[in-house]
Amino acid sequence: MVSSARLVVLLWMAATAAAFQGLPPAAKVGGRPRATEEDEDMEALFQARVDSLGGKSGVEINVMKNKAKRGAAQVGSSLQSAGTSVTKFLDLQGSSREPASGESVGGWGLTVGFLGLVVLLACLQAFRLDPANYT
Repeated sequence: MVSSARLVVLLWMAATAAAFQGLPPAAKVGGRPRATEEDEDMEALFQARVDSLGGKSGVEINVMKNKAKRGAAQVGSSLQSAGTSVTKFLDLQGSSREPASGESVGGWGLTVGFLGLVVLLACLQAFRLDPANYT
């Protein structure tokens, strides 16, 4: 019985051998295909491009900048989505409910705003308190 790891290795060896079977012996160097002039030209163009971007560190910096831009865009879209969800949940436009006895849509927005102000002031007060006074 062959273990799964051995089976994977045997399949990989068979696939590798099948890939190199079609190459003529002169095109192999150490078991790998020999580079052609086109490959060397492509490598030279690639190296020139890397050098124009500031070498390896310049390319790494560009990659990090692009990742930061994508991350910032995702955060922006997430915040926008969260804002939309909060607005819908709190029904600040007043589109999904009927006003209660004499309450207008603007009154509901004022109520929600006042609640937010109270929560904000409570958090600020918690940071201003000196724990030494209460021990």
